[in-house]
Amino acid sequence: MCKGVKPYRQFVELLGLDEIRDLLGGISKQRATIIVGRKGFPDPVVTLKMGRVWDGAAVRAWIADHRPAPADED
Repeated sequence: MCKGVKPYRQFVELLGLDEIRDLLGGISKQRATIIVGRKGFPDPVVTLKMGRVWDGAAVRAWIADHRPAPADED
């Protein structure tokens, strides 16, 4: 490695259903379950005993493309 160059590390943001609920504005667990089950929503990267886990970047991109931004409050 070159002197003075720091190694590159890539971090992956992982999200569970509760984090996705928060990103979607605090929607109910039932509503979030419907949304993550829709065709076109990113597939989970893994299913653990605690539940499904998604790639945060993929979920954020889906939200940006498919969900309207909250109305601006003046």
